[in-house]
Amino acid sequence: LPGGDSAGLGLDNKKIAEIRRRAGEHESAAVVILKDGKVAVERYGDGKTDPVNAMSVSKSVTALAIGKLINKGKFNLNTRLSRLIKGWPRKGDKGMVTIRHLLTHTSGLDTRRAGDGDKILERGLASKMKFRPGTRFWSNNNAVDLLAAVVKDVTGEHLDAHLEKHIFKPMGITGTSWKRDPEGVPLAAGSLGIRPIDLAKIGQLMLQKGMWNGKQLVPRKWVSLMLKPGSPVSADHGMLWWRKVPLNHRVTKGALREWARAKVDPALIKKVRALEGKAYPERDALTKALEQTLGKEELKKLRATLQKRGGVPLYHTDDRGPMTSFSGRGWLGQYLVVVPAHNLVAVRMRQARPQDYRAKQGRDAYGGFRDDILELVATEKETP
Repeated sequence: LPGGDSAGLGLDNKKIAEIRRRAGEHESAAVVILKDGKVAVERYGDGKTDPVNAMSVSKSVTALAIGKLINKGKFNLNTRLSRLIKGWPRKGDKGMVTIRHLLTHTSGLDTRRAGDGDKILERGLASKMKFRPGTRFWSNNNAVDLLAAVVKDVTGEHLDAHLEKHIFKPMGITGTSWKRDPEGVPLAAGSLGIRPIDLAKIGQLMLQKGMWNGKQLVPRKWVSLMLKPGSPVSADHGMLWWRKVPLNHRVTKGALREWARAKVDPALIKKVRALEGKAYPERDALTKALEQTLGKEELKKLRATLQKRGGVPLYHTDDRGPMTSFSGRGWLGQYLVVVPAHNLVAVRMRQARPQDYRAKQGRDAYGGFRDDILELVATEKETP
């Protein structure tokens, strides 16, 4: 990636200075911004360019390998795990779990992942079902880790070796690492150690529809599919990538079915049917409509009941406009943001500290990074 000048590339230096200031306040390890395939910003908090744990951005990278295997015919999105994993149940809800469900966080599996000394496959096989596959969105490390086990089963090589051979090496990405279970299977959901500049390259690869130096490293169709709504229940997530898109909020027929399974009072469901399918561009507008239909106290009780039943959704979402950006996001504020219309890729990463693992919520996450990047492109100037 050639270097560049942020002003010469049409970016507002005042906005960039503000992003750098905020990144410093949040003890960021690095901020990298690519514009038109050139490095506009590359700054490191302590001057070190060492790999950083990408946390859940690892999921987005994992999805690249899955797409290559689908393209090779190893399996498809609707392939059930019972065909790929020895001992996986063939009947009941668990027997319905597919590759698509793992990629879209809709598997219904218990989210507890393999810990120290645990095997990913054993954890997956022992997992209980929390809901019917495809009916709810529930971010699931356990399910994504299982994808790494599937890669090993169908290719004979581990996920990291597959990525190294087919994607990282052709892109000049070196020095990556993964945490592993006792069988050597990488924890795909959140353990990739990667240099920030190399994570930015992954964003550039996505921006270029999977093409790198004239080679199609990731199938173009797969890149497009990853960025479409992954399921009917959550439009802001594709296949292990997050989508920034204007949303409609609806109480759908599917949501009401889930309410019924959660043993919500049928009389209450009957009242809400008057709102079924109506589109509310703002979530607050839907909340207000529900309050008017049920009353504040009844809505509060409904929310509590749905949460108690395992996070049953109050509503579903769908697109009401085009996607403006997409991203990989992880704990502690690891971000890989891609803004296609502006040919821009942005990365922010922070090194984990021992105290982070003892806290309920990691500090210094710079939660506004994506919004700051979108403000940056909003002020973009055309270069002469």
